[in-house]
Amino acid sequence: MKDYIQLWTENATRRKSLQLNGAFDVVGERNAHLGGRCEIAKIKLTVRPAENFQVYFDDIPNQDIAEEQGYLDATVFGILDVLIVGANFPLTEIALIFTAFEIHPVESSVSAFRQAGRDAGRKILEAMRSNMFKPPK
Repeated sequence: MKDYIQLWTENATRRKSLQLNGAFDVVGERNAHLGGRCEIAKIKLTVRPAENFQVYFDDIPNQDIAEEQGYLDATVFGILDVLIVGANFPLTEIALIFTAFEIHPVESSVSAFRQAGRDAGRKILEAMRSNMFKPPK
């Protein structure tokens, strides 16, 4: 039986990356009311060109809490959810420099930060529509 997950991963990472022309700032947010509860998360980051996918945390407040609760990884995974499959070509040759994680003591969750990451990923791809990218060669 074929391992479709492995085949998909190999195909996605083998394709050439879109190229980012310059650096810019992005805010990703999740503020949703889901019945009797809320999901709240907010991240701020700078995106810049790089030779490969890189992630930096710029001495952000709440970093220990965000790492302990799994919010950092969830956010990066949310961004990758969009950047790998959200356009005709993946966007993997970038650096993400996180500058802020706003955590609500009750309403923040791993799910909220993954959604905030997806929001940031969509905003990064929107920059592609405003000529911040050039297609791969």
